[in-house]
Amino acid sequence: MKGVIAWIKARLLIVICCVLIVVFIPAGFIVSGMLNTKIQKRAEDSYKTEQRKLRAKASVEYKLPAIFADEESISDPRPPNARVTSFYERARDERSRQVSEVVQLASEFNRKGRKPLVEGLLPAPEDERDLRLAGEMAELISGRAAGDGQLPLMRQMLSSINAGGAIADETLADSLYDFKLQQEQKFKDASSTGRLTPEQEAELDADLRKRRLGAYASRAADISVYATPLDFEVELPGGQGFGPLEPDPRTRGYTQDDAFSWQFDLWVFEDIIDAIQRANSGGLDVRDSIVKRVESVRLFGFEPNAEDGSIYGAPVTHTGRATSKTNQVYDVRHGRMTAVMSAQELPRFIDALGATNFISVTGVRLTRVDPWADLQQGYYYGSEAVVRAELDLECVYLRDWIVSYMPESVRTALGVTLPVGEDETDG
Repeated sequence: MKGVIAWIKARLLIVICCVLIVVFIPAGFIVSGMLNTKIQKRAEDSYKTEQRKLRAKASVEYKLPAIFADEESISDPRPPNARVTSFYERARDERSRQVSEVVQLASEFNRKGRKPLVEGLLPAPEDERDLRLAGEMAELISGRAAGDGQLPLMRQMLSSINAGGAIADETLADSLYDFKLQQEQKFKDASSTGRLTPEQEAELDADLRKRRLGAYASRAADISVYATPLDFEVELPGGQGFGPLEPDPRTRGYTQDDAFSWQFDLWVFEDIIDAIQRANSGGLDVRDSIVKRVESVRLFGFEPNAEDGSIYGAPVTHTGRATSKTNQVYDVRHGRMTAVMSAQELPRFIDALGATNFISVTGVRLTRVDPWADLQQGYYYGSEAVVRAELDLECVYLRDWIVSYMPESVRTALGVTLPVGEDETDG
């Protein structure tokens, strides 16, 4: 043993080197194996990353966005191709052009080139202290200051479609009374007793009825539809119900909000009157018209709630359309129209509403008409079957043009913000 130890001591360096060789060979194998695994993983990760990049560049997704709500967008993943890329670029530009063109046409169709009744009043006069313009507008609508007081503006709009009221009872009564006196005197002069016989009285009664019916028929032949300015009503403030649009020019304190409300009401009435004219265009008089008598057109108010921009009292319909801060595309006006119409041609009037502007009928209620009872009031409809229709109307007005006439307070309540540099005078 001593000899072994002595031998080791004599050759200590050689022994240490041999021990290190024996230890480092397996350790190096283990360490190198671990390093190889890390290097291999790093290489694989780098390869996969480059592979994904190559695959991404080897395939692109061509898209055409959907235009309509029920339309699906077009998605076409494929290797990039210059001709395909050019095709999709042209197709996308063409769709954008078509959308812009449709939007412009829709806006022009909805606006119809309309301007406010009084220039310089909406959205606000240059001088905020100038209240004269609101008074001028009130006078144009009501005609009170000129001593007219019979809503000259609405009367003019109805006159343009040859509308009018039933024959005045007083005028007809006076005419029939004069005729009765003349006939009675004629019979008395020819009688030896100075009295009318029962046969003559019956004949006179028949003549009076015939003349009355003739007068009603003659009036129906002179106009296209029975309608008067008082038949068109707006919702009055403060829960007062409905009444004619007749602001008093003598009232002080009218604001731009009032003027905008009047103007908006007039535009809606104008569209409804135009729709009546469109439906009745094939008829020469009431007897041939589809809309024979307008009993009432009631327009709900347009008072926005500052919290969410909704309209107080606006009915909820199945269309889901509503004015609100979340809807910056259009505003909705609701109305209700009651009219005596041709029972067979009623759908044509509904079509005329949509052809005139963005007006939808969201509800229809039909009731029977007693022609003889209406005849007693002077309304003669001819021989055609008629029905009394109550229509719920939903009128849409695009925000892109009407916002230029909204006073600042209305815009704030509706959450409207104009782009920087927007010209308020032309939308």
